[in-house]
This record gives sequence, C-alpha cells and structure tokens, in this order.
Amino acid sequence: MTSHHDQLPGWRLERYLLQELPAEEMASVQRLVEGNPAQAARLEALRQSNEEVLARYPAGWMGRQIARRAQGPATASDAGRSPRSAWWARLWLLPAPAAVVLVALAALPLLRGVDEGGDPGLPLEIRLKGAEAHLLLHRKTEEGGERLRDGALARQHDQIQFQYQAAGQAYGLILSIDGAGQVTRHFPDQGSRAAPLQQAGVGSLEFAYELDDAPGWERFYFVTAAVPFDVDAVMSAAYRLAAASGSSADAGAQAAGAQEAGARPMGARPMGARAAGAVVAGPADLLDVPGLEQSLFTLRKERSCTRQEAP
Repeated sequence: MTSHHDQLPGWRLERYLLQELPAEEMASVQRLVEGNPAQAARLEALRQSNEEVLARYPAGWMGRQIARRAQGPATASDAGRSPRSAWWARLWLLPAPAAVVLVALAALPLLRGVDEGGDPGLPLEIRLKGAEAHLLLHRKTEEGGERLRDGALARQHDQIQFQYQAAGQAYGLILSIDGAGQVTRHFPDQGSRAAPLQQAGVGSLEFAYELDDAPGWERFYFVTAAVPFDVDAVMSAAYRLAAASGSSADAGAQAAGAQEAGARPMGARPMGARAAGAVVAGPADLLDVPGLEQSLFTLRKERSCTRQEAP
C-alpha cells in the first residue's frame, strides 16, 4: 500500500525527469521510485507524456511562447530583474540547439496544462500573461462557444470568432496566414487605414471565420499602434512572410487555384491570393512591420479530419 508520505507531487516528478532537483533529492526520489511500483508507473506515464508533447509541438514555437511570457512588458531594467528572470535572459546566450532543448523541456508542464498544486520553484513570469494587446479566439459550438488556447487543435469547417483586448493601443488590424500561404484580412474588412479599437473591456468582431482544408498551422496576427497606420504596408509584409514560408514550385497553378481553394471568412472580405507554392510547416517569425506592435495566435490544423470525423 502506498502511504501518504510515499506519494510524490507531480511537479517533483517533473523536475526529477528534468534533473533539476538537488543531488540528494534526486537520489531520494530514485530510491522511492525503485521501491514503489505505483510511483514508477506514474514516472513512466509522465515520461511518455513528455515525449508525446515534444513530438506534437514544434520546438521553435514552444520557445517563442515561453520567451514571450517570461520576458513580459519591457519596462524593468536588467538590474531590477529577479534571479529567475535573469536566468531566462541568460538562456538565449546559449548555442541555439541547447537553448531550444532547455526551453522545450521547461515548457512541458505548461503545454499539458497540469498544475497538481503548483511548483513553488517555477518562475511566476511563466504563469502570468502580459498586458500587451492580444487576440482571444473562440470556436462556435452547439452550446455557444469554446475558448481556444494558443496552439490549440482546429479542423476544417471550424468557425472561429474573434475578440481582442486593446491594452491601451488605439488602432489595429487583424489578419491571418494559413498553412497553404493564404493571407486573409479580417479587421477592418476594407479601407486603407487601421481601425479604431474598443478601449473598454473586450472588443468583438461580428463575423465568424470558417477554416478550410489548409494543413499545418493557421496564424492570426493582431497588429496595433497608438496612431493610425497604413494597412497596405502590413498586408505586403504578410504576403512576403507567406511566400517565404514555402517554395516557389508550381507558381502558376497555385495562383490560378487560389480563389477556389482559399478559406472564406463569413461576413468578411477575402484578401489576396495564395503565395506561390507556399506550404507552411510551422509558425514562422513575426511580420516585418517596424514601429508597430503585434501579437500572434496560432492554431494547429488537422488536414484530413472533418467535423463529422472528429471524436
């Protein structure tokens, strides 16, 4: 029988797998696991879950999410950082492969969404969302709506509803790039200038956007500023990014079939054509729009699974 004292908290098993515990505590956990089949089974299940998460999420995307939450608003000086914040800053001085591995491992508890009481050793910055302008996406359901998390799984025919928090930014533009390189402008649906943003509470768009069968990732950008800005310049940056995400093979066929194959927002005007031959394998960098703020929300896509096939 497993006693209360033999039951290890989930966060301690997690840190044991990451080899983050002190040497004496590592040895203590090792002895307990070796002598307790129930704890050994928990550890093995956690190890398998880690492997599944690492296989499911691109390491580059994972690193970007952790860095964005760890850094927070750029208002404090380096001297005022906590030791944990300074650790995250030093992480990016490591060689790229080592940094990606460390970030991926640190992200595992977050991606599983399991707290189990919380680890007092985890940096608080990771658990808090910054006050920057950002999108809130919902999937329409028979019951009303389902709030989506960044990186959530989506399928063809899902209808996505948009909300945003302006966080003090006065003007904004919402656009998306799908896994086939299609660039779609969502808000404002027309005009050459960014739209005024609702400042009080959460702003909502009146239409829903239906996902098509484009594979890979769907990227939603919320570009904001304190003053009005030119929409065309941002859209041009989106087309460049979409084109850079794939190859230029079969450019003529891709351009000719863009309108028939592209996703259509319900109540919004589709913008542009597919980038030639673009096939986005995973989330890329942000848009090249100097002087503007932007946030990125991504959805994972299942190409072959339709609504009827969904479990």
